[in-house]
Amino acid sequence: MEESAKKYLKITSYPSSTSAWIRPSAIDGQWSLTVASEVRNPIEERKITQSTTFILRKTESIRLEGRLQGSVRVTNECSECPPSFCVQAHDFGRHSDTAWFTLFCNRNKTFGSLVWSHNERKLAYVAEEKFCKSPSFFNQGASESGSQAKKGEGNAWRESWGELLTKTSATVVSVIDTDTDEVLILDWIPESDSPSQIAWAPDDSGIIGVAYKKHPFRLGVVYCTNRASQIFFASLSDKGYRYLSHENRSVREPRFSPSGDKLIFLECEVGGPHAQTSTLASVEWSSGKWSCLVPLVYESSGDFSGVNGNATLLPLECFSSDGHYLVFNSVHQCAWKIFLLDMVTLKLSCISPELDDSYYCMGFNYDILVAKVSNLLNPNGISAALWQGHLDLKWEVLSEMRRCEPVPTGSSVRMLLSLPASSIFGKGEEKNFHAILTCLPKSGSMKYPLVLFPHGGPHSVFTNEFSSHVAMFTACGYAVLLVNYRGSLGTGEAGVRSLPGRVGVQDVKDCYDALLHVLKSEDFPVDKEKLFLYGGSHGGFLVAHLAGQYPNTFRAACVRNPVTNIATMTDATDIPDWGFVEAGMLYEPGKYGDPEMMKVMFQCSPVSVIDHVKIPVLLLVGDEDSRVPPSQTYSYHRALLSRGVKTKLYNYPDNHALMKPSVDGDVIMHVIGWFHDAMLS
Repeated sequence: MEESAKKYLKITSYPSSTSAWIRPSAIDGQWSLTVASEVRNPIEERKITQSTTFILRKTESIRLEGRLQGSVRVTNECSECPPSFCVQAHDFGRHSDTAWFTLFCNRNKTFGSLVWSHNERKLAYVAEEKFCKSPSFFNQGASESGSQAKKGEGNAWRESWGELLTKTSATVVSVIDTDTDEVLILDWIPESDSPSQIAWAPDDSGIIGVAYKKHPFRLGVVYCTNRASQIFFASLSDKGYRYLSHENRSVREPRFSPSGDKLIFLECEVGGPHAQTSTLASVEWSSGKWSCLVPLVYESSGDFSGVNGNATLLPLECFSSDGHYLVFNSVHQCAWKIFLLDMVTLKLSCISPELDDSYYCMGFNYDILVAKVSNLLNPNGISAALWQGHLDLKWEVLSEMRRCEPVPTGSSVRMLLSLPASSIFGKGEEKNFHAILTCLPKSGSMKYPLVLFPHGGPHSVFTNEFSSHVAMFTACGYAVLLVNYRGSLGTGEAGVRSLPGRVGVQDVKDCYDALLHVLKSEDFPVDKEKLFLYGGSHGGFLVAHLAGQYPNTFRAACVRNPVTNIATMTDATDIPDWGFVEAGMLYEPGKYGDPEMMKVMFQCSPVSVIDHVKIPVLLLVGDEDSRVPPSQTYSYHRALLSRGVKTKLYNYPDNHALMKPSVDGDVIMHVIGWFHDAMLS
């Protein structure tokens, strides 16, 4: 295990780019590109954020002229972002070397916002509303100074926004005037709205943003793009408030065009699958007229499968200088691609190179496109291109994709596209699905063990971008099969909608069919006697199903925060609608499922086939998980023990993703050890 630990430390030492911004340099004709990256340090149990600045010059293309290593910042690990953090701003002209204001705002990506006005004299931010501490009934003294808090309210429950946001309940927008040091709270925003993702209106007359709806109660929003929300405008001059997008829709990622005449954003249906294919919409700022720029795509065609993906799709800076072109990221089949939209003709073009690697745009400003490039086995590099009004882009490599040293030389990534799907239900089924296989180099007659790895969601997707877990498995001698079963993103909305009502059957069969495809092919040296299962959340749901439905196929299984019984999950999760939707039922807020509904949920859950599980099962659970209740894992563990199945459980003070630097390392080491022991038994 010491060698495995060394491999993991090396794999996690590669930085992962998180953001980029472009600005003119002090030297005429040069441009400064700063890329921020993050490294997880499992030994010191913290993250390290660093920045690298590239000096660029525009010629017929982008030319790299220099590179500078920037600042390094260390942060302690935490299971979720704290509700606030402190930002200090300095004005050395007025206040010498002292901070002249301190503000607190959300660090979480869903609600956190911190934006300067266009004249850079005001700063707007989103913060958690402060509640006065309530004294005890038996406290004879006064409440906090100036507080009107009632006694005995200290333990009143404050509903949160769920997973990763358990300390976020009621957000407010505040504006700091840097000339007067005054703070204005936009208290005319309705209490029914929780503002997020804010930006300044073009003339600094007010704030626009996304307002999440609290009625009748809050539902988890992280990883969920189907929550009721609207684009709002809050006027600073007359304290007006109005909506710019339609009711009963879900919106996100608002961006203004350079001239400020258009506001674009992503929009999709409320309810239904938690991740969907989106519409790209716009609103004319002067008239409020709504229009559709990129419609919903039901069937994938050519190189476009609709606006979709489980990350930010619109870079913060996403327009060409003249505002005529817009770029966005989207998943097509098994890779991230960059698309360019002509705002006049609405013609759409893919501008990523024709490679299997994933290209993800981090910024488009001053007509310079910046992308991070990676594949499953190679950490990301940075490329840039100059937009000159035509599609013949010349991508300049600013930093190469690094070879992940622990991965054996000659290992490769194979895209298994359009695998034929089995007909199970007879109608309304997609015809094919996709998968990705990491292969180790052929060596005579040697065959390798394989890890079957389905993704969670279920409406998510595996893309050909660097994964520390896939690299770790490959470095330890395993081929890895990642399955984008029907219901995944990347194939159009029809594919997404094909799965609800069929979970536990269609997705399980696709995973098994993908495995059979690999085993039957002579191109892949896989040992059919050494097959393993690994997955988390809905991926854990599928692993538990596969272990029960195909008990003689696999040697061992490892599951992370798995859904094991949908019927018992619905009342304890931050997304109670999920179980109803995936079981093929209509969700009505506050309504309990009747016995027949509970029966259907149970029958499509892994617990329905637990009597057939024979293989050793390792369970890994985060006790702070709000998405899949930890009780799902504990009850499944007890059920395995009572049936005499070899099983072990590790629990961590972490949330659903189990991605604290120390936790992630401990998890993958236990998984590698569990598989190794199973091969020897």
